[in-house]
Amino acid sequence: MDTYLPGLALLDGTTQKIKTFRQYNGLLNNQFNYQSVFKDTDGQIYLGSIKGLIKFNPAFYRSAAYTPMLYITSLQQLGDTAPFGSRNEIP
Repeated sequence: MDTYLPGLALLDGTTQKIKTFRQYNGLLNNQFNYQSVFKDTDGQIYLGSIKGLIKFNPAFYRSAAYTPMLYITSLQQLGDTAPFGSRNEIP
């Protein structure tokens, strides 16, 4: 587990993949205090953050299913601005 980057980075020892948890996954915030981690006998992880104590269990956190919207604001064809939109077609 790493708290250096914004959020938590958790290494799955079985798959060797890193899963990142952030505020949009349900964490209280993304910033944690240095050396403020404790794991109890039940596997619960406790983290000291700038907003308080967080009890963390990766099994209960939702995946980041958010996909940002893509907006095309301009289009160039051979260096020239090309028209586009619902009524225009690109040649």
